[in-house]
Amino acid sequence: MRNSKVQTIRWLIFLSVCVIALGRIQLKVSGNQDEDEIRDLTRTSWTSKRPHSATRIADTKYRIIQRLPKAIRRQSVAEDSEIGVTLWHLRPARSDDPIEIKELVQPTKGATKEEWTPERITSNAALEEGQMVRLSIESLRTGFLYVINRAKYKDGSYSDPYLIFPTKQIYGGNNKVEVGRAIQIPGPEEEPFMLQRDRSRGDDLQVSEELIILVTSQPLQSFLVAPTGRQKLTSQSVANLLAKYASPYEIAEKVGGTGNVITIAEKRVAKDSVGKLSAEDPYPQTIYRLTRKPSETMLLKIELQVRSKGR
Repeated sequence: MRNSKVQTIRWLIFLSVCVIALGRIQLKVSGNQDEDEIRDLTRTSWTSKRPHSATRIADTKYRIIQRLPKAIRRQSVAEDSEIGVTLWHLRPARSDDPIEIKELVQPTKGATKEEWTPERITSNAALEEGQMVRLSIESLRTGFLYVINRAKYKDGSYSDPYLIFPTKQIYGGNNKVEVGRAIQIPGPEEEPFMLQRDRSRGDDLQVSEELIILVTSQPLQSFLVAPTGRQKLTSQSVANLLAKYASPYEIAEKVGGTGNVITIAEKRVAKDSVGKLSAEDPYPQTIYRLTRKPSETMLLKIELQVRSKGR
């Protein structure tokens, strides 16, 4: 009888240990899932590499909307292989918008210039014809920035590609990029992009504007001197770049960032080729984490979906 009671107690102890262990495993799994869902920028190089002042902004949380494949996630990814992109759409300025952030834009040919305010939107926001947009690009890694633009049509074909950055018209051709230096495209003295839908040679309607962003460790030999304006490229040269440098990436969107207007600091840095954002200034709306080693070229392809007005 006594042996039976002892045996029962032992089994109860064993089961209790199993339950506690399973609970700990569950908590650990849940914690990992939370870390996958939300990324805290205060634990990364973005805050440590930007210049610091007296305080630090609290809103540095990002929600991961596209993960890397599991097999790649297990591999080590260079800490600085990240590119930040902020997409701004321009809305009519309001009386309570700071005067320093307003832009004078001529939205239609022949019309008088009006005041507009840049406002953050997500990377996958639905854009309409006639909408005006700008981009800000910041790299966690110091390098040289190149941006190629082409239209994509319904049948999957593309327009002729153009190198739209660097050019002499934007920062005098200075295309050095680093953390804190947010490069604005089109340039601060240029009109914003006016989204239009054209048609391909086969009469297929345009569905998106494609932007190919490269950050290289050294200047590209083909563009040691920045062209005066946007420069036409060959489709084959773009295909070669994609084949050589494209890699999977993770996408994270800033929590609570959409709808925020550009700050005075962001506006100032956009106009200045040497100024930097501090650790207390807003961070990019979208951060792309690429699977590239420290010395390798980072390439990112973004599609801005464009739809007919009113649809």
